[in-house]
Amino acid sequence: MTFIQQLALITHVLLGVLGVIGSYACWLQLSGKNYNFRWLNTVATVSCLSYWLSWLTAGYYYVTYYGTAVKPGIKAGAYPWAHTIVMESKEHIFILLPFLAILLLVLLQYAKRQVTTHPDLLSAMRWTAGVTTVLGIVVTLAGVLITGAVR
Repeated sequence: MTFIQQLALITHVLLGVLGVIGSYACWLQLSGKNYNFRWLNTVATVSCLSYWLSWLTAGYYYVTYYGTAVKPGIKAGAYPWAHTIVMESKEHIFILLPFLAILLLVLLQYAKRQVTTHPDLLSAMRWTAGVTTVLGIVVTLAGVLITGAVR
């Protein structure tokens, strides 16, 4: 594995975790009674950028290394299901995260003026932040399982 591939993998993991932390912070803040929309927008923006950049670095790593060097080893090893089931599921779930993060940003932009008159909007923001967080955690745990299958 080249230095750039290692850097892409490390960046993918760190940015993914940062994205999860950001979406969780939004979910936590939206679950309360007082909302600091400036802070929420900042955290949601960082989370969104983190998910997108994690997605891009994962794509680079997958195309340049995982697909040709790691995947065949997992499929030939003791835990071939780790790729067939877990990695495939992880890939499909992760596709949603950057788009959910954008949705949360859009809702937050709209909510500044509307949240007091539209309680359903607050509920939509809570659900979006919550689903994004839970899916992010699932994807993270799937990554940990895949890493274990490689060893």
